[in-house]
Amino acid sequence: MLIGGINFALFVNLYSVMGFRLVEAPHNLPIALSSLIFLCYLAGTLSSKLSANWRKRYPPIPGMVLGTLLSMLGMLVALFESIPAMLLGLLLISGGAFFTHTLAYAWVSQKATHAKATATALYLVHYYIGGSLGGFFLLYCWQVGRWPSVVEGGALLYAALFGLCYKLYQVDQRNTLSEKPINHAS
Repeated sequence: MLIGGINFALFVNLYSVMGFRLVEAPHNLPIALSSLIFLCYLAGTLSSKLSANWRKRYPPIPGMVLGTLLSMLGMLVALFESIPAMLLGLLLISGGAFFTHTLAYAWVSQKATHAKATATALYLVHYYIGGSLGGFFLLYCWQVGRWPSVVEGGALLYAALFGLCYKLYQVDQRNTLSEKPINHAS
């Protein structure tokens, strides 16, 4: 659930800050033109579909790590002061964030043994609260030092995501081992 919250905090607020960045110097794009960055969300539509294919072949936790890596790569690519690099960065952020979100949401639903609807609703609560609270942090970073500070703040959130994925992997491994039948024949 925390993975979903931090993932959405990064996704939503990297987009928000990018909008601010595009309307300021040196780009000075009109707001109407800079708002077209939301077309990059389409990469998320594609990656959500790809995550379903991933789940058929591979475990979801490595996929969450992969999605997080793609999203983080997008943030780093967007460090370059060129509009094509920023757009490529947003495509990677969208693709990676939606890949992670789709796998995390499905994981919660799959692993909940009781009250699946409550578990997935709780995931979505964390998801949207993360998106809201993340703005306070990344927008503060923007005010302090523009995009380089956003990247530094984002790096902290990505580190937390990787840590949570590792913790989830440990818990999942422990639960998988405890579910295996014990052979008393020895």
